[in-house]
Amino acid sequence: MLDFSLNKIFVEGNTDQKMIATILEIHYNISFPYNGLALEDCIINCNGWQGLFKQVALKEIYRIESSGKNLIIFDADNTSNLGGYTKRKKEIEVGFAELIKATKKNINYSIYLLPNDSDNGDLESFYMSCIKPDKRFFIECWNNLYGCLQSKNEARYELKIPKSAGMVYSYVDLFENYRTGFYQNKKTKRDYSDDGLWEYNFEENNHLKSLCKFLEDNLNLKSN
Repeated sequence: MLDFSLNKIFVEGNTDQKMIATILEIHYNISFPYNGLALEDCIINCNGWQGLFKQVALKEIYRIESSGKNLIIFDADNTSNLGGYTKRKKEIEVGFAELIKATKKNINYSIYLLPNDSDNGDLESFYMSCIKPDKRFFIECWNNLYGCLQSKNEARYELKIPKSAGMVYSYVDLFENYRTGFYQNKKTKRDYSDDGLWEYNFEENNHLKSLCKFLEDNLNLKSN
C-alpha cells in the first residue's frame, strides 16, 4: 500500500497539487484524504521552487531513517525566467547536496521537471498536451498571437506579454460552453478533471506517460 506518511511529493503550488491529485485519482484510484492524510500532507505545496528546502518534511528523522522518498515535481521553466531544464535540475541537486552535508543524513530524493523531464517548459506546457483533440487548433492560434505580440514589443509600448498561465486562462474562457460543471478560472479553483475541456490519454500522451512512469517507478503504483 502506498504510504504517504513515509513518501512525499513536493510541488511548486496549488495548481500542481490539483494536477497530481487528478492523475492519481483517474489513473490509480487514489483519492484524498488518503488513509487519514489530507492532500496537503501528501502532496506538499512549496510556494515556488525556492521554497523546497524550507519544508520541514524533508528533515523528518523518521522519514530519513526509513528511506522515505522525496519526489520533486517542479517546472523546468525557461531561460526567460532564469530557468531551463539543465539549470533548474542542477540548482535542486546542489540544494540537496548542501542539505545532506548539513544534516549528515542520506536523504532519498528524485527529481522530475515538467513538462516532460527533458525540455524547458512548465505546468502550463504540460496541460496544453491534455487539451481535447478537437480543440487543439487553439495552440496554433495562441502561438501566432504570442509571436505577433513579441514582434511588436518595442520599448515605447512597454507591453506586458502574457505568461504561459495566460494560455490556460484563455483556453478555458474560449471554450466556456464546453465545461461540464461549475468552473472558476482562478489558480486555486481550476478544475482540471473537467472532461469537457481536458483529456487524459495515458496511452498516447507522451507527457502523461513520462510523468506516470516516474510516479510508478518511485511509488510502486499500478494503474487501474
